[in-house]
Amino acid sequence: MAYSRNAAPPPSTRGLGALLGLALLSGGCAPGGAEAQAPPDVVLLVVDTLRSDYMSCYGFDRPTTPVLDALAAGGVVFEDNTSQCSWTKPSMVSMLSGRYVTSYRDRMFEWAPTLAECFQEAGYRTVAVVANTLLGEEAGFTRGYDRYDVSNKPNPERPNKRLARDLDDLQQALWPLLDEALTEQDGERPPLFLVVHAMEPHFPYDLRPELEDELPLGRAEPIRPEQREQFLREGPPAPAEDPGWEQGLLRLQRERGLYARDVREADRQLGLLVERLAERGVGPNAVFALVSDHGESLFEELTPLPAVERSTLPPFKFFYREHGVYMRESLIGTPFLLWGAGVPRGLRVPEPVENVDLFPTLLDLAGLERPWGLHGRSQLPRLEGEPAEERAFVYSAVFQHRAVREVATGLKLVVPTEGGRASGFRTALYDLSADPGELVDLAAERPEEVTRLEAELEAWIRRYPNDSTLGFDLSESERSELDAMGYAGEGGQAKSEDD
Repeated sequence: MAYSRNAAPPPSTRGLGALLGLALLSGGCAPGGAEAQAPPDVVLLVVDTLRSDYMSCYGFDRPTTPVLDALAAGGVVFEDNTSQCSWTKPSMVSMLSGRYVTSYRDRMFEWAPTLAECFQEAGYRTVAVVANTLLGEEAGFTRGYDRYDVSNKPNPERPNKRLARDLDDLQQALWPLLDEALTEQDGERPPLFLVVHAMEPHFPYDLRPELEDELPLGRAEPIRPEQREQFLREGPPAPAEDPGWEQGLLRLQRERGLYARDVREADRQLGLLVERLAERGVGPNAVFALVSDHGESLFEELTPLPAVERSTLPPFKFFYREHGVYMRESLIGTPFLLWGAGVPRGLRVPEPVENVDLFPTLLDLAGLERPWGLHGRSQLPRLEGEPAEERAFVYSAVFQHRAVREVATGLKLVVPTEGGRASGFRTALYDLSADPGELVDLAAERPEEVTRLEAELEAWIRRYPNDSTLGFDLSESERSELDAMGYAGEGGQAKSEDD
């Protein structure tokens, strides 16, 4: 499937009128409408590993997100949003500090206020339930929270791996903390800042056979013909009578289908969460935001190994189904939805935004002062129908690569870092307007564009330098969490389920 940032929305989803009504009752107003009299509650929903092009409200051709479609219809969809990293920890450092991370960093900046600290200092009660256990106290992610719940859930079917809690488990942990936070103080309830960080649809995926009628695995996107030819040409030889040969290629299609089903399950559970929050009074005067830390590569790229090693691998490992190495749009193209108090209804914003914009936007919607030095841009002017500063470029960085996309031309440059060059990666240039799937590298054909965009990327790094935590000694518990989450090391590359 070619990646598209601005696909047309799907037809209206039926049977979700209650949720849509909830979105409209959550204080939504037309641009320029009256502001809420009391400080709004603010609910931030982070869905780990969610690529926007697998959401039906972003144009996916199957019903993966009917609940979020309905909620988004009562709010705002930022159609072109970019995550600042393709791995969780640096991405969340950037998102929760409102600052670019131009050099690898997996710990919060000690000197910069966090989003939660801004709300806490303004008198909000701050609560988080987090499924991704990499986001713990030692890395600074708990700063600013009155209550922060993060833990693993043992899985008896995989005793050597501790897997993250699912959304149902997160909700069970949330309600006691929320009831405490919603307790009145001197006859009034302080406003709430709530973060729920879910892991669905992070690998490993579940079968979810109950979704076969709506999301049949056989309708998932198959491997591209040129990929099949490449595997036959460069992969391991196999006898023609080997029945596992073709089934190995079909497994890629099956995994894509399972990912779509996990997106649908996350959508269902988020609908229940929003309903239950409303039952506790969080909704009538609340701002809701939904974002993701990064997407997922679903076999669109070769696995990052030398060709001689890759040539021995089956299809599932010959192609890349992970995140944290590449800078493809499928990995950094993530959703950004808003609905609720002070948010206009039915607005779709085609202009590019970034995850780093979330911080100032939420503070502005809550009427709070922004701290000095934020790199993101508040989107409140757009929500109020006012002219907004246009972005000429969007940026992302990970341990192995940095990327810059020029909005006007659609040109995207991906440059390996020192660590990426050591792994054999080379500079690549793509024209996303003509090649949204990033299949054709134009770097050799258009060296002048490479030089021009390299200069822009270097200027970005100079404008926003940061200390790297690369080589920082991890504690034993942090190493344990990396292994428990299925990661091979600090750079963020995940292990296969067969490792």
